[in-house]
Amino acid sequence: RIRVGMSVSGTGIPAGATVSSVTSDTVFELSASTTGGSVTNGTLTFTPINEYHSAIVTSLRENLDTYETINGRSPSVKSISLGQVGELWKCAVVCNRRTFLANVKIRDEGADITDSKHYGDRILYSEVNKFDTFPSYNFIDVVKGDSEEYISLVEYGDRLLAFKQKTLFIINVSSPQASGWFLEKTLRYNGVRHKEAVFRTEDGVVWVNESGCWFYNGSGVINLVENKLDTVNATNSLTDGGLSWKDFYNYNTIVGYSPKYKQIIILEDCDGSPDPMNALIYDFRTRSWVQ
Repeated sequence: RIRVGMSVSGTGIPAGATVSSVTSDTVFELSASTTGGSVTNGTLTFTPINEYHSAIVTSLRENLDTYETINGRSPSVKSISLGQVGELWKCAVVCNRRTFLANVKIRDEGADITDSKHYGDRILYSEVNKFDTFPSYNFIDVVKGDSEEYISLVEYGDRLLAFKQKTLFIINVSSPQASGWFLEKTLRYNGVRHKEAVFRTEDGVVWVNESGCWFYNGSGVINLVENKLDTVNATNSLTDGGLSWKDFYNYNTIVGYSPKYKQIIILEDCDGSPDPMNALIYDFRTRSWVQ
């Protein structure tokens, strides 16, 4: 098919001539006049050009959709994801259709790999139902500069439990808008040393630290060892006939849960020494401890 811009060569056609307009499939105009008079039954050679064509679309009304209305954020936002070299996070959880990350390491736009900034007390959150989209302005700084870092994030219902080494923050994230979230409780001496010291059950969240074994059921926090196990004084179970939380708990203590028997299982030392089988069990049905 003849198209405007094609190169044309042949008898009587000057060099460099092209198709300037097309009247029909067999009638067209050249960009230059022919030479040598009229030519009958001459041969013409058309050389196609490298060009791209697209249809012209005419909008009948104003287009109200923009990048911002479609994506919910301005196109000027510098970053909407994590995953560059040098970017890390220590703990994560999904709550109310968002992903929450804490204790993060982030690179500024254009920064060198070695220039990642560590925010140990920052929580990032994704857009709703976009679990890997983290606009740079989506973050929570509950407390800054308290010399603690986030160790674990756990969700229960519409609450986000953010554990640091010494402190627990319970954040209400029930609102669909981040502006409606608020800090519900700050619990001192309720932090954990590592993430294996926290476990989510179907009825709540359980965690262990040197002050005891704690349980959050959505309405309050209780210490399951209170008035049952001594957290202050060491007790020799062989001579005193009792259990001592102070003797039992150490840095490597971890917690689990058996949904079949409704029991919390706490292993004294997860590194296998001195006694890899030494454990405490709390039964929710009898509200009692056994070693």
